[in-house]
Amino acid sequence: MTLNRKTVLTFLVVTYSVFAICQEGEQDNYYQVAFNAQVTLSQLADKVYNDSTANSILKGRFISSFKTLDVSQKELFSNLNDIYDNEESVDEDYLYTLKKSTEILKQSLDNKDIEKSIAIFEAVTKDYKSKSSSFKFGIKTTVVDKIKVKVETPNHSGYFAYIKYSYDFDNTIKRYTFNNPTNDAERYLAPGYYIVWIEKGDYKSEERNIEVVKTDEGETVIYFHLN
Repeated sequence: MTLNRKTVLTFLVVTYSVFAICQEGEQDNYYQVAFNAQVTLSQLADKVYNDSTANSILKGRFISSFKTLDVSQKELFSNLNDIYDNEESVDEDYLYTLKKSTEILKQSLDNKDIEKSIAIFEAVTKDYKSKSSSFKFGIKTTVVDKIKVKVETPNHSGYFAYIKYSYDFDNTIKRYTFNNPTNDAERYLAPGYYIVWIEKGDYKSEERNIEVVKTDEGETVIYFHLN
């Protein structure tokens, strides 16, 4: 199916009324990503609101976290649609992070652990909100931002820095490796919410949550202080 902005916005208003209009090139990629994200949210809505759990408090948290996710997704894709109205492109790394967040949300469709689903909803919401907040710096904030990792304690060097998405709860996942050992480790990342840590031999630091938001400086430095 080939999708464009009209398809995406129509889906937001009438969930099952989808109009396919032919587009070419990169826009197909973006509109497909947007459409898949919104279809997934619609499917999750059925799951969340029809859940039969007897725990009213847990059910309330389930619904509340989903509503927040839904609002944050609509805000983000509304901004991205405006970018395409102005014939601006969305960076491929940026699109990739959106695809991955949709994939993890799809997994919640078959997940019977409500607490885990809530954690996923909250993590993806943080990522969406980080992306949306970067728009205040201008349309070009859809390009990647430079992240640099430094180990400040003397006599500590040669640590490799790794990063994964905020919703990657598996400790074995390593989405990205920085290009050099610290203190010169750096990488370009799309705006969003991530987890970063460093390793050397058998040592692994604690994982740290970081928000990558495009700034005027164009660079975010993460410091690790080792004993």
